[in-house]
Amino acid sequence: MAGHCCCIGSAVAVAVPEPVSTGAGLLTAKLCCGGAALAIFQDLTLNEYQVRVQTIGPEELESATWLAITEAEEISNGLPPSMPSGPSPANGATNVSINTQISILPSSGATSYDVYFGTGSPPPFVGSFSSSSTSNAPLNLSYNTSYYWKVVAKNSAGSMSGPIWSFTTSNSSAGASIVAWGSNAYGQTSVPSPNSDFAAVAAGHWHSLGLRRDGSIAAWGAGMTNTGNPPDFGQAIVPSPNGGFVALAAGAFHSLALKADGSIVAWGQNVVGQTNVPSPNGGFVAIAAGEFHCLALRGDGSIVAWGSNHHGQTNVPVPNSDFVAVAAGEGHSVGLKSDGSIRVWGYSSYGDVTVPAPNSGFMAVAAGLYHCAGLKADGSVVAWGWNFWDQTIVPTPNSGFVAVAAGGHHSLGLRGDGSIVAWGWNADGQATVPSPNAGFVAMAAGREHSLGLKGDPASPVPTPTISPNGGTFTGSVQVTLACSDALATIQYTTNGSDPTSTSTLYAAPFTLTNSATVKARAFRSGYNDSEVAAASFTIQPPVWIQRAPLSSPLSRWLHAMAFDSGRQVTVLFGGFNSDPVDDRLNDTWEWNGTTWVQRSPPISPSARTGHSMAYDSSRGMTMLFGGGDGNDTWEWNGSGWIQRSTLAAPRGRNYHSMAYDAARGVMVLFGGAYYDDGTQYLADTWEWNGTNWAQRTAPSSPPARRLHAMCYDSTRGVSVLFGGDAGNTVWGDTWEWNGTTWTQRSSATSPPSRAQHGMAYDSSRRVSVLFGGWNGSNGSRFSDTWEWNGLDWVERMPITAPQPRTDHAMAYDAARSHVVLFGGLVGGSLSADTWEYGGP
Repeated sequence: MAGHCCCIGSAVAVAVPEPVSTGAGLLTAKLCCGGAALAIFQDLTLNEYQVRVQTIGPEELESATWLAITEAEEISNGLPPSMPSGPSPANGATNVSINTQISILPSSGATSYDVYFGTGSPPPFVGSFSSSSTSNAPLNLSYNTSYYWKVVAKNSAGSMSGPIWSFTTSNSSAGASIVAWGSNAYGQTSVPSPNSDFAAVAAGHWHSLGLRRDGSIAAWGAGMTNTGNPPDFGQAIVPSPNGGFVALAAGAFHSLALKADGSIVAWGQNVVGQTNVPSPNGGFVAIAAGEFHCLALRGDGSIVAWGSNHHGQTNVPVPNSDFVAVAAGEGHSVGLKSDGSIRVWGYSSYGDVTVPAPNSGFMAVAAGLYHCAGLKADGSVVAWGWNFWDQTIVPTPNSGFVAVAAGGHHSLGLRGDGSIVAWGWNADGQATVPSPNAGFVAMAAGREHSLGLKGDPASPVPTPTISPNGGTFTGSVQVTLACSDALATIQYTTNGSDPTSTSTLYAAPFTLTNSATVKARAFRSGYNDSEVAAASFTIQPPVWIQRAPLSSPLSRWLHAMAFDSGRQVTVLFGGFNSDPVDDRLNDTWEWNGTTWVQRSPPISPSARTGHSMAYDSSRGMTMLFGGGDGNDTWEWNGSGWIQRSTLAAPRGRNYHSMAYDAARGVMVLFGGAYYDDGTQYLADTWEWNGTNWAQRTAPSSPPARRLHAMCYDSTRGVSVLFGGDAGNTVWGDTWEWNGTTWTQRSSATSPPSRAQHGMAYDSSRRVSVLFGGWNGSNGSRFSDTWEWNGLDWVERMPITAPQPRTDHAMAYDAARSHVVLFGGLVGGSLSADTWEYGGP
């Protein structure tokens, strides 16, 4: 039957739904006459439903649809059910959301429950239902109200009443009000009513945005009518649906908002594509809006930039990884790295891109029209760029700051005592903070106006956000927590328990390698604790998948590969085609994720084995060095090989390894062996800067070796080396090169000693992947997979894996998030198989 409803007088009408179950014996119906009512549905037969309706006073429960999950159960022991337990919210809980859900744990032996709920104690009866577990749909409760409830479990043998539980909802003034000052030429400082329940603010040229705690956005100032004429481009008209937002950013004439699901909504002026969010629109954790461009930070630490690129402000520098915060100015962009350093790119006429030394210890960044500001971990602020109005001269005492903001030509600093310090251009009063200058928790600076968010001590701290907000991931996932109250701290758990003030303190994004439920809560002295944010993460183990391309290189071993991130192909060169070794190759192949394509350049390096390759992302070149006792340097640009002449070079060698250090823009080479005057093992470190080789000396270094493997960890900015041999000695040590010295790393677990293995760095999961090799003792080959996360080696045990092998090649395909493996020596035969390691 079709759903229908009606209202007669003061009676309550219920829409009877189509008989479609949403669970075992579960149906829901909408109450279509406002006011308060409770509807209970019990599945009696296939097409019969019993409906029970009870009205409740408006001060108690405005409307709620209770859900019941029924399950037939035989009561054969003649005993009444166990006492109801496990109330949620917990008994005595405070600061409970008015949209909370109520549930209990199943009572053993129960076939039905009576529910009592209300604002008085004892609470009134509100309904009965059959179930083996109970829960209700979100209630619409009143603010700042104490509720009492109990559940009576029943079966044919009797009943058992639970105790009376209680909880108190959050204060109706939950959230903060906005104080606005400075120019009001377009109404940008006229905060709309009700000026309460705000959690974050953002300021553009002449418009303002406020994020309410319910996830909706209030916008005011220029752009409220969308005439298409300056400065009215609809930047203050929030697109529908206006809800589910967790962060804001305001550009000159456009606006950005981040959704809880990690997607971005952009609106307003789009003359240079600033509101065209690039695909895939997901996985974002932070946003920033410049004058005509946008920045968005993904959960993997990379930045996506779009809109105007007139000054190069959307050309994110490499390595595009390990960022934790972003800011955008008129024509420049700012990114904060996890190591506390800042990268600035784009417009540079006023020194915007030159971060004052020492470029370290920063924890927050801001960008004005032509200047920047950075907050140091010691509470001081550093500002640089255009200083015509003293916007980069921080007032004394330069200490005690917890947040910074930068406007057109003025700057703001929020102190830990809740006061705001303002300096710079003040023609419209934008640097004159209204009295009383206290109680602020956040702030924003527009071109000619400023906004401050004032907290209500009786209200709770804003609920933290978790990004990404749960989901299924392969191998690992980096989790970022944030709170719009700059003065709050965040405590979190990963075992599913609710955080307390003694739980782990959040300081930086963390990585999950196992499935977990993350819960976070924000705390601030003098304020009620925030509600608990929760997200469930399922971590699937990475897998090896054999590919079956239409074409493929010949079988081989002792070849080399590198991934060209500019053209998004894996490049392979050379190797041996037979065993015993008598057939060296000099062919060039490229893997595009589907098939291998042979390239036929007019000039190529000579046939060789034992060489090494790595991709120089700053110059867009795949570099090859050595092999066959040679010391020649070659570069592949995608269409041809070019031999480079150098003033100095490492001596000729085989079986060395190379990795490209993207942070310093140099190729790193270590070790190897040469045979022209007897076998000699090497322990030298060299770096190629794109023009010349230079030998580096270090206070410590790995022992001489060959047939080791190396890759560059772009997250931590180090080259990682493992294993190798020196004749009768086979190594199982882990070393890292930071550009100055080699450091041997120890870990609780480690791969067995080996040589002739392969390694590649998986930047999406932030681990160095090792596969295969030879142990040197009994001639057996490995088929194990290991991952180094910077602290420990973890052995992975995928269901399928390549056969045991040595002298294969590996590279990480960043475009498809897979480690690519080709060929090698398998048993006594050469292989031409292609494998990929990562997600399904």
